[in-house]
Amino acid sequence: MIDFEQLSLDTKIPESSLRDQYKFVYGDNGLSQLRLSSPCTMNNGVFNIDLISNQLSSINEEWKDLDIFIPASGSATRLFELSDNIKTLNENIDKLPFFDKKSVSHLVDKYSHKPKAIVPFHKIEGHIVSPIEEIIEFYSRIFPDSNVHFTIQDDDENLITTKLNESDFIKSKKIKFEDKVRFSFQKKELNSICFINPETLLKHNNKYYSHPSGHGALIDNLASIKSKYAYMHNIDNVSPKTQELRIKNINQMYKLLLFIDKNIKKLLRALVKDDFQRVIESSFYKNFLIEYFPHLVHVRNEPVNKKILFKNLNKPIRVCGVIHDSGAKGGKPFWVYDDDSLLSLQIVEESQVDLDNSRERNIWYDSNYFNPVEIIISTEDYLGNKFNFNSYVNKDLGMVVEKKIHNEKVLFFEKPGLWNGSMHDWITIFVEIDEKSFAPVKNICDLFLPIHQP
Repeated sequence: MIDFEQLSLDTKIPESSLRDQYKFVYGDNGLSQLRLSSPCTMNNGVFNIDLISNQLSSINEEWKDLDIFIPASGSATRLFELSDNIKTLNENIDKLPFFDKKSVSHLVDKYSHKPKAIVPFHKIEGHIVSPIEEIIEFYSRIFPDSNVHFTIQDDDENLITTKLNESDFIKSKKIKFEDKVRFSFQKKELNSICFINPETLLKHNNKYYSHPSGHGALIDNLASIKSKYAYMHNIDNVSPKTQELRIKNINQMYKLLLFIDKNIKKLLRALVKDDFQRVIESSFYKNFLIEYFPHLVHVRNEPVNKKILFKNLNKPIRVCGVIHDSGAKGGKPFWVYDDDSLLSLQIVEESQVDLDNSRERNIWYDSNYFNPVEIIISTEDYLGNKFNFNSYVNKDLGMVVEKKIHNEKVLFFEKPGLWNGSMHDWITIFVEIDEKSFAPVKNICDLFLPIHQP
């Protein structure tokens, strides 16, 4: 039997979490999956920002109180998975910005175990530049008053700060990155224990081994941001050629978020004063919420009362950019049944769908949009207090992961994804953005695409 009390003392993971992990991995509940209603389409889940362009044009607060949040803790291991790409790499290796006439195996040995954030992606103004350098320079230029938050592995902090201290590119731009950049780490107490079997746990160097529990654990890091709003994207979605498009995306998404956030807070303050009638007669309620987001103000086709309306609106808000699906692997926007006929807008991963069910499978494959992870969020409630993001997590949407770690096949619990189950109970707005702004580098051979070449 597992001694959870002693295990908690050894790993610093709360005993309640350890017991929950065990139940999740070995319980008979099975993986919770979402029940799809329909894919989001333009004007049915994907909001057409042109519809309120007049209202947005009056918003002059350009990028005020806005910080940047970049999950950057991934290693470059998958970047150098070359089984299907070795021929392409050999034929194009001289196009890599860091090509130094050495062999492919030399490049793999040099970079594959480093953080993806410091692998060179581009050549800019004669400098060989990694994503983290490129991102710092970009946001220092367009958001001089904002902080850039990177979530990294604590073991990589010295490696990354050394890289930035020695960066000729950062120096050439006269950027003091210490004034601009904030690092945070995934909390060890949020890690997961690895189970070899129901009674045996993985040990390494004679200590119980715990594994990061997925990027859903970063919801705690996101909660530490002090600004009212935060914009997030992946560390590998960068290119000098997409910078102007990203500025356009941010400008549109920020103004839309500001418009919705300020109006919802106005309604919430009125509800607190018992002005329910004034709320439902307001133009924002009638011409925006009812028109485009009826699921927030109706329950089973009946108008909500004051109590339910307050509950539905008193939540963090996120505006998520979506692009036309071109076959990239990742989440997609759907209308989802939360309970009986209650609908919500969600980013859904393939693993969350029962593809053995023909109905669910057909809805999944009918989707024409994709989540490139361009998301802007609100962090404060109508009173100016920080939301407790953990209150809005759908904990049932965690996963059991099977993986080989330290030569042992293990099972461990992975938290609901950061922009999936961890933001499940948020107010979500999908808006189409320019697909040309999406330039991820998931494999090193992606750097041979025109968007990444000089």
